[in-house]
Amino acid sequence: MTIVLPTTYFGPISWYRQLNAADICYIDACEPFRKRTFRNRCEIATPNGRQTLTVPVEHKAPLSSPDSNLVPPYLRTPAPRNVITSLRISEHNKWRHVHWQALETAYGNSPFFDYYVDDIRPFFEPHWEYLFDLNLAIIRKMCELLQIETFVAPSKSNLAPSHPRTPAPSNSNLAPPHPRTPAPSNSNLSPLSSLLSPQIVPRNNYYQTHAHRTGFLPDLSILDLLFNMGNESILYLL
Repeated sequence: MTIVLPTTYFGPISWYRQLNAADICYIDACEPFRKRTFRNRCEIATPNGRQTLTVPVEHKAPLSSPDSNLVPPYLRTPAPRNVITSLRISEHNKWRHVHWQALETAYGNSPFFDYYVDDIRPFFEPHWEYLFDLNLAIIRKMCELLQIETFVAPSKSNLAPSHPRTPAPSNSNLAPPHPRTPAPSNSNLSPLSSLLSPQIVPRNNYYQTHAHRTGFLPDLSILDLLFNMGNESILYLL
């Protein structure tokens, strides 16, 4: 099965559940940026409840799309204002430091924070100029850590995230994997259109560090699942 998903910054568990259920996933590289969505924000669990972390972006159109090894050549052409690949990350209010401090405070005592800290910490250093580049690197690292076998690449054209499409031409140095057995269907999967804005998706509980104070908080950032469940996280995504 091939699907198209919007880009996401440490996206919600429901997003990764849909990714894990597919053989091939194209990240929409041609859509316009939408504010107040998981494209540049995530939600984590703190002792006081949910906390939203937002990556600030600059809304100035560049002369060309990001020139990065993570972005295929056909995207390195003049891009309209606010196309998702054209958005530069802003350094406003030292957000990288703020986000990392928030994660340390929220998950420093979680079972697997220390185990994954060296994998996650580099995403809060200024290696990426564009939001799409940062998100794509995060998605691929999450697939590696979660043992998700789905082939992930940017889309070549504007493919609305509504239903599976015929695979677009490969636009990555990695070859798509051989088709694997589809993951079991799950009626709790949220529709792709719901990813345009935050939404809580019902699901069986897993261990959360602050649940004794806040109760179980569903559909948080994938980091919440990773830091609390470690290598068992993939079982929750089935």
